[in-house]
Amino acid sequence: MVLAGTSSPPHVTISSLNAIEEGTTVYVSGLLVSLWRYDTGTESLLLADPSDGSTVKVICAQGIAAFPGTYLCIGDEVLAKGEVMESGCQPVLVSCTDEIERLRPSESALTVKTVCLHWLLFEDDRFNVTGTISTDGGLRLQDLESEYSISLRLAVGATVPSPDGGVCADCTLCLDESQMLIYLLVWSLSPQ
Repeated sequence: MVLAGTSSPPHVTISSLNAIEEGTTVYVSGLLVSLWRYDTGTESLLLADPSDGSTVKVICAQGIAAFPGTYLCIGDEVLAKGEVMESGCQPVLVSCTDEIERLRPSESALTVKTVCLHWLLFEDDRFNVTGTISTDGGLRLQDLESEYSISLRLAVGATVPSPDGGVCADCTLCLDESQMLIYLLVWSLSPQ
């Protein structure tokens, strides 16, 4: 007699989903970069791996829990359990609201480095990101390791707190096509 195991599904990287057989149930985690709500009563989340920018689309049907769109924000780190329905260039997981969990909010999950390396995933999105203020070469938000920084432009009413310590920026990532410059339009900066 063979006993079925009750082990939980494997936790896999987003980039490895293209090698996983369709119908397999897995866990994946990534940063939320897009969220859509459909008239059919489902939501679609696009999660990205901050290490390499690979993405997975998670189609989320109604379960007992609330839809992720009611509590998730762009840049949040999310854990999703779902069944692999498509693999290849754009893998797809099918899930339900009970299988989606926010692991960390954007201000602790999203880094300046990730925004700089994968800015196309965040273009025109509003999110919170933490860093330090730098005035070398203009007003910039710098990651905590001082390797990456991005230009800041303050919205009307936004002020810069004292440069000591970290700040959390409520911002929108924009592209100035005339200068081919990405920047954060800052709505507010708060000490961290």
